[in-house]
Amino acid sequence: MCSANASDARLLCSSLDCPHHVTRRACAVGSATGRTAFLKKGSIFPLTSGYPALIAFLLFFATFRLYLPAKSPLAHAEPTQEPEMYDSKAPMQDYAKHILFGLCLSIVVVTATAQNGSQSSNAAYVPDKVLLADHGAPWTYTSRPSQLTVTVNRRDPNPAEQRVIERARLLLESREAKAIALIDGANIVYLEYKAPATDQSLFTSMSIAKTVTSIGIGQAICATKLKLTDRASDILPDLKDKALGKATVRDLLMMASGAANPSDSGSSTLMTSQNWRDWSAGTYDLADLIRDERVAGPARGVFSDYKPGETFVYKQTDPVVLGLMLNSVTAMPYTKWIQESVFDPMGMARQGWIEQNKKQQALADQGIWLSMEDWVRFAIWVKQASVQKDCLGDYIREASRTQIWTDRKGGSYLSGYGYLLWTANVMARDTFWAAGKGGQRIGWSNNSNRMIVVFSNREDWMTDLYGLFVDWKNIDR
Repeated sequence: MCSANASDARLLCSSLDCPHHVTRRACAVGSATGRTAFLKKGSIFPLTSGYPALIAFLLFFATFRLYLPAKSPLAHAEPTQEPEMYDSKAPMQDYAKHILFGLCLSIVVVTATAQNGSQSSNAAYVPDKVLLADHGAPWTYTSRPSQLTVTVNRRDPNPAEQRVIERARLLLESREAKAIALIDGANIVYLEYKAPATDQSLFTSMSIAKTVTSIGIGQAICATKLKLTDRASDILPDLKDKALGKATVRDLLMMASGAANPSDSGSSTLMTSQNWRDWSAGTYDLADLIRDERVAGPARGVFSDYKPGETFVYKQTDPVVLGLMLNSVTAMPYTKWIQESVFDPMGMARQGWIEQNKKQQALADQGIWLSMEDWVRFAIWVKQASVQKDCLGDYIREASRTQIWTDRKGGSYLSGYGYLLWTANVMARDTFWAAGKGGQRIGWSNNSNRMIVVFSNREDWMTDLYGLFVDWKNIDR
């Protein structure tokens, strides 16, 4: 098997071990335990995907059938007749040529399809101007460094770690990633950027912000400002007599409010194009949004309405409601509460920003920009807090356990959900994840102190990432 297990910490890949059309460099990206990105749709093994394989078969069959003579002089001769004289070699030579032609045509077309799919896949794309935006509108919240900045230490890797780091470097170079960090305890063992990203860049959270919101909710619970059993309508009177108002804090954290998903396309967003334009102008009131019956009404099942806590549906509604609840129970804007309850205790070192409107309402499911090292500080702080025997530690341990099974909309490997955290990664077991559209990931191991932080434009290479993290977290085992 082609692997990255070279004793001298170099990635060696024998041409005898890898298919001839896989370069040694590409082959080396594969995990030492055999988890490679090549065995997936749109990869350089095009025929391992279901659709390309089907296309190949149909092309081959059609080509073969097209050139197969309608009448074979032997097969269709009448029993009482002598077959006409014919050249026995010619038909077989023709058939062989047609079969070869069909195979070649199938391979060419399917390979082109697969390669095109890998470059123009349906995976969400986050352009650099969004991923690395250094400022927002004038009314956005500017987050400040903590008064007690935490220093993030760096240390040199050992030989086993270096082998994983070399693969991380290849992924950073060959995928649409902009920064990768591998962390052990409170130490950065590897952190590297790809242009145009630098150590001065601010990286957008996308849906990693949901996890930040979850920690803010946990801090509000520990400050006795909120309970998991509080209903949305208890805090937000506008939701009284609405299906959404019946959801508890816990239901909302699990993406199981029981409220309708207003997107006809299955998208998680709940805002219309006009809503987004108003939001960009800073004028859209989120209280108006959650009062809308298309958002606050019940989700319809086949025989009855969904009940809160019953079914996972990944959508923007639930974290938006949680953000508005934080505004109410803390008597301050969501952004300021996140500053005081998350950014300050994690020891943030640099200025960042959070998107909000002119009424100081935040979406709470996206729109946080921090430096890469501050995202690393967040990851380390969450890990350290998760082992403490206090209220926040208890909350994070519950948040990072599977509370509900998902429809896997967060990715084909993420089958469980905690409190705005993804769990039950079927490839990287015993881990939990903050995940953003476009390939933003923070991964924590449950059985080691190792973490990974990644920011990317596209998330069509997460198989590689999860395989990398499996080997990173298992180094000490």
